[in-house]
Amino acid sequence: MTEISGEKFNFYSSFGWARDFHNYNFKLGVATVFKEFNTDNRIRITSERNAALYHKTSIKHNDVRFGFIGVIDLTKQLLLKKDLLFGYRFKQWDVILKAEQDFKKPTGDFSKPKEWFSSLSLTTTYTHNSKQKYSVLLQADPAQQKLAAVGLFEYKHTDKSFTKISVDSAPTLTVLIKNTISHLWSLSLGVQVPLVSGKDAKTKFGAQVDLNI
Repeated sequence: MTEISGEKFNFYSSFGWARDFHNYNFKLGVATVFKEFNTDNRIRITSERNAALYHKTSIKHNDVRFGFIGVIDLTKQLLLKKDLLFGYRFKQWDVILKAEQDFKKPTGDFSKPKEWFSSLSLTTTYTHNSKQKYSVLLQADPAQQKLAAVGLFEYKHTDKSFTKISVDSAPTLTVLIKNTISHLWSLSLGVQVPLVSGKDAKTKFGAQVDLNI
């Protein structure tokens, strides 16, 4: 971290290989850390001679937040990603509006608004107290003209242990419980239960152990 005229800058670079050690990538960038305005800019070059430019901006002023992520493929001259975020907090309410573009679905024709973003979402969260939180998520796929909804309840037993219960528009009931046993490890248990019968309706169970070494 470097400080220039009272502002903080982080100049960084990285070089890495894929698992087969045949393909590599090199990253070079600079990030700024201001009081209400942060940016991250970097260029990525791969062993296939492909170059991409990445930019991220986040702004926070009082109760308003704004974010933007853009990725441009310089080799193919293609806009791979453009994500927008707008957030507003009012007392115990938090509203976040997102417009996101999947890397696999770049905009081919800007004259078609349905291709501008692959996902639009609106999340409203009510924080009842330090332990209880309620959220509703509405998500739309403009290209497929599909709308999905999720209701979520979260209860924090401690700072690192919680229970999450959600119901989506499938409809499917999902329960996730995470219990931090100690500072070394934690256990997560989950179950998904379809609320309607059908050919593909199956109950799923899962477990995960996380080690903090």
